[in-house]
Amino acid sequence: MMIFYDTRENPTPLETEPELKLEAIHTYAMKHFLRILGVLLLLLLLRSRQMIAQLQRTPISVLTDAHQLFSMFCFALLGITYLVQGLLYLRWYTWAKYAAQAGVFLNPGNFSGMLRGTVGGFLVLWVYQVSLSFPAETALQRWCIVGLFAFGLCVYIIWFSITQGFLKGRNWSKETVRTITWLAAAAGLLALAWALMWGNRQIWGADFGQQTQLSSGVEEIPLTMEDLTAQTYDDYTIETIGQESILLGRQIVAQLPESDDSTKPKLRYTLMDVKVSCLYNPCLEELLHGQKRKGVLETYTYQPMEPTPWGAEKAYQGYDTQGSAINRYLLCYDNLLAEIALDWEPTSEQIQIIRNRMEQINHG
Repeated sequence: MMIFYDTRENPTPLETEPELKLEAIHTYAMKHFLRILGVLLLLLLLRSRQMIAQLQRTPISVLTDAHQLFSMFCFALLGITYLVQGLLYLRWYTWAKYAAQAGVFLNPGNFSGMLRGTVGGFLVLWVYQVSLSFPAETALQRWCIVGLFAFGLCVYIIWFSITQGFLKGRNWSKETVRTITWLAAAAGLLALAWALMWGNRQIWGADFGQQTQLSSGVEEIPLTMEDLTAQTYDDYTIETIGQESILLGRQIVAQLPESDDSTKPKLRYTLMDVKVSCLYNPCLEELLHGQKRKGVLETYTYQPMEPTPWGAEKAYQGYDTQGSAINRYLLCYDNLLAEIALDWEPTSEQIQIIRNRMEQINHG
């Protein structure tokens, strides 16, 4: 038993003593606010490490994906917000200690409300980024997928609230309630992930990691086999994949025969519009050494060649594992990187046609 007394005529009630209130708030903050903030910062650091590793390994795929760039920016902004919140609290606590010694209590502000807002932001960003892992051919499909994930998150929040409401009416210890709550949260997340993946497969018929190739007409691509050979190829299909962000644009084109006839010529090429000059060399390095970076068995390597016929600043030709030259070329222009693969050795006239088209794109 402890007895407290005060010799002043009008003593301040015990529970309103500035120093006691300050320590009570700080103890609560250490157990809840700062602990949760630390966990969120740790998760952000782990995710940031994954993003940086992916950016170093495959910069082209990351830099051409506007959604990925946006999510990376949001993660960085969220991390800064968490740090600022922690620093603001520590600054308030430092000032509040000096104020408490003078008998003044310094109001802490709504740190709990700020924490709830940032946790909500983290969950929303997580929904947005996970939804990007699913393929979508149109903007409508993309927004439908984001909406599906947002709806699933709302269902999860309702499930979590119901679980907490159920546990509050039980005469159990705090540790038991906390353990059951976290187990229910983990089970809810797993069920949510499975349900969303199942729903995506049922709606779009697609799994994680798949990409959809879009067909287009001859007039929609910058270089065709008709341009190079002056012949028509009615039994050919054209497949394109295009991605663009504020930093980098990429277009992958393949003109292939509809049949599996190996004697028919094929044309494949990739064009990259580098909009920020400092990204030019990292993109070039990935094209030169991309297979090795990704841990894929190298089927070819590039060696420098004379760039003058192509009108390029630098040019490289591919060589197979036996050291024999193949008709695969990497051409470097001012703001353009072009990777071209042919099934035949191009003539000087065809090289001139490729040169003219690449220069038009580069200066366009």
